[in-house]
Amino acid sequence: MPLFLLGALPLGALFVALLPWDAKLVPRRPYLAAVFLRGMLWALPAWAVIAVAWSLFADPRFLTGLLRYLSLLVAEQILPIGLGLGAFLLAQRRLEFPRTEEGILLVVLCFLAGFLAVLDLAELIRLWKAWDAHALFLLPLQRFSAALALSMAAHRYYRWEGSLGWIFAGLAAAALPVLAVFSFFFEINLVGIAWGLGCALFAAAAVVFALRYARVLRG
Repeated sequence: MPLFLLGALPLGALFVALLPWDAKLVPRRPYLAAVFLRGMLWALPAWAVIAVAWSLFADPRFLTGLLRYLSLLVAEQILPIGLGLGAFLLAQRRLEFPRTEEGILLVVLCFLAGFLAVLDLAELIRLWKAWDAHALFLLPLQRFSAALALSMAAHRYYRWEGSLGWIFAGLAAAALPVLAVFSFFFEINLVGIAWGLGCALFAAAAVVFALRYARVLRG
């Protein structure tokens, strides 16, 4: 059961990295593996920050209404994805980017996937043997969809500095309250709606990827 939680981001990034990209447009795969590992290393201090936040915020199951939603927004969206984006913006100066859309996509995706994969492991440990479908399936599906969407948009804001950096971060921040709604619906037993929205988000990201990189998918 926990395999999807642990494997969704690494395997999703691996699938994208192993597509038959033009070697002139993208970094070598060993470098992408190194970027993934670097994302994991940046996630370790973030894990400590999130652990503190988990201890400060009440369990959303014991909250109602707006407080329940805000708790989920902070604990499951703003901290993991926000810290991941912040870590990327700090680390990107030391990363090598081919100045191509495809190359930027892969580097950003591998970094975010490595970062969020560690936080998925943190979720696994925090909820040890008290997992539900939201933690095991819906949350990693959301995170991979968000990482893929951010990676596809990233080339428009290269090098993510000045006003471009603020726009990139702002667009990501604007999406987080929407993602938290999925979790909120699950928590208030609107499971079908939560799953429908989560799957629709993943399908939308996958369709945009397939349309933009159809030639690569065809091999």
